[in-house]
Amino acid sequence: MKDRRKRRRYFINPGFQSRFLLVVFGSALLILAVIAGNMYMAIWHNISDGMIAQGAQNADRVFAHSNQIFFLRLTVLLILLGILSVFLSHKIAGPLFRLQTIFKKIKKRDISMSVRFRNNDEFKELAEEADDMVDGLNQALLEARHLLNNMESLVEKSEKDKKIISSESIRSITEQFKAFVSSFQLRK
Repeated sequence: MKDRRKRRRYFINPGFQSRFLLVVFGSALLILAVIAGNMYMAIWHNISDGMIAQGAQNADRVFAHSNQIFFLRLTVLLILLGILSVFLSHKIAGPLFRLQTIFKKIKKRDISMSVRFRNNDEFKELAEEADDMVDGLNQALLEARHLLNNMESLVEKSEKDKKIISSESIRSITEQFKAFVSSFQLRK
């Protein structure tokens, strides 16, 4: 059976992930450039001083070979850093994308989902809080449905028995519903 939470795409939110990659990769590249530049200058300064002092004939071949090795290693390191940045950005962008999808469903009045992230994703605490929020909304709506069912049963019983609903019955259900609605803090 296919795991629904398995990663299918690594660029879930290209705008966010591109900015994230730029910041992470750019910062790492800057740090790497400063360190590599200092190392390169220090090493070659010492080597060139020694070669000049010894009158080495093969200095240009030693420089060329050493430069090739240095830049090859630097290129491999940059590629690995780029790949690592993509995976790291996905571990952040994936959960944010999932939350965005859930919020859109809630906006469309669908609270039938549960909020779960993949095992290695970031923001697990946020997923738990969002899941608790969805559960709380679900419970509140079930309570409202129960109160409305009570009102409907009272009306049906009254129609069936051809009796007028007592004001106490109406007042009781109205008070319960008012207390229920008052339990929410609403935007004005």
